[in-house]
This record gives sequence, C-alpha cells and structure tokens, in this order.
Amino acid sequence: MVIIDKPWPHMVIENYYDSDVFKTLRKEAKKFISNNVDKDTRKQAFPEPDNKALQDCINSRPLTEDMLLQFPQCREYDSLRLFWEVNFLIGPLRYPIHDESSRKVLSCVVYVDPDANSGTNLYDEDKRNPKEIAWKPNTALIFPAIDGVTWHDYSCPKGSYRVTINQFLERPRSDE
Repeated sequence: MVIIDKPWPHMVIENYYDSDVFKTLRKEAKKFISNNVDKDTRKQAFPEPDNKALQDCINSRPLTEDMLLQFPQCREYDSLRLFWEVNFLIGPLRYPIHDESSRKVLSCVVYVDPDANSGTNLYDEDKRNPKEIAWKPNTALIFPAIDGVTWHDYSCPKGSYRVTINQFLERPRSDE
C-alpha cells in the first residue's frame, strides 16, 4: 500500500474488494437502498443493516488497527471500534468542506454505484487547491483523521445518485 502525501496522507486502492464480493456487495447495497430509502431524501446513511450478505461482504475487508501503522499522524485514542454504513445521496447535493467528526480516527470510503459520478475532493490546509479522487466503483479512499488537516468534500450531480460503503475506526462514544 502506497501513501500519497499531497495534500495530506491518504491511500487510494482500486479493486478494494474481491470482484465476486464486490458484485454481491453492489447488488445487496442497491437492494437495501431500494427497500429503505425515501426517494425524496437527499442524504441518508444507514448503520449496520440486518442483511447478512451485505455484512459479510463489508466484513471481508474491514479496517483494522494495523492499517493505522501506515499513518504516523492521526488522532490519539485509547481504544477503537469499527463502524460502517451504507451512504446514499440523491443529487444535486454538495456536502461542504469538512474534517472528520472528533470520534473518527481512520476512514475508508469505497465507491459502489453508479459507474460514473463525482469522487472526493481533498483540500490543503487553507481549504483550497482541491485534488479529486476520481469516482471508480470498488475504489477505496483511506485516510487518517488529522484535526485541521484532512479537509474534504464530495458531491452528487443533479439527476444522479451516489452509493458508498464507509468504514471508520473510531473512539467509542462516552456512553458505551
């Protein structure tokens, strides 16, 4: 795995899931969305569904604490938990430039569906000079959460939709 340093440390991994796993994941994610999304909703994220096939696909390549060894810079943590979601957007939508929430330590976004869409823009510390990570199904963008550094945004064009699988290693909530 190769770390790309500009504008901040990240990895881009094509063919993240085995091709057969990805075919099943894509089919199950689309089925889950068609059964659970209000078509008028512009953005909806789902915690772990009761879909064993989808869970098995995602869990075939989970984020692990070992992956953090690739990134010497990240938020401090005492313990971590794995959380994942299926994320669905209906365009037009532009999620604003943001840093990861304070709980997140490592993030992985896998582009699922459709075949063509907008990827993720990575910004420098001044929130300028975007570098686009191109949308390509079964490509993963992995990055550590670094306060005030890992600025990014994403969008979905009018008349389109965007499905991603997002995995996070995060610090447990205080109520856990």
